[in-house]
Amino acid sequence: MFERDVIFTDWNMVTREADANLAWENFHENLVEILDRHAPYRQMRVSDSMPKCVTREFIEACDARDHLYRVFSKNKTEENKARMKRSRNFATKLKQDLKKNYFSVLQKIKGIARKSGGL
Repeated sequence: MFERDVIFTDWNMVTREADANLAWENFHENLVEILDRHAPYRQMRVSDSMPKCVTREFIEACDARDHLYRVFSKNKTEENKARMKRSRNFATKLKQDLKKNYFSVLQKIKGIARKSGGL
């Protein structure tokens, strides 16, 4: 495992080096080699933009829904529950409508592209 690899790595190149800079480079190389074996570097793709079907209204509805859920979780009254449910249902309905509109527009574009020979 990791600890075993650190213990059994040959550190003589580090400890016997007279130049501190070379000792640091040797130490760094050994450590990076061990870390790459146990915790390899992975690249992740992060999207900069929101999906095209997400609008400002939807983000605000989700924020309101989350806020009302927190209010309800701290103070469980019927009024808070009803407000939370209304907000949740509104956000869900808005999400469904946005998706439906987005994909119907895509379908129309694909239909036009098919008829015209490509997009």
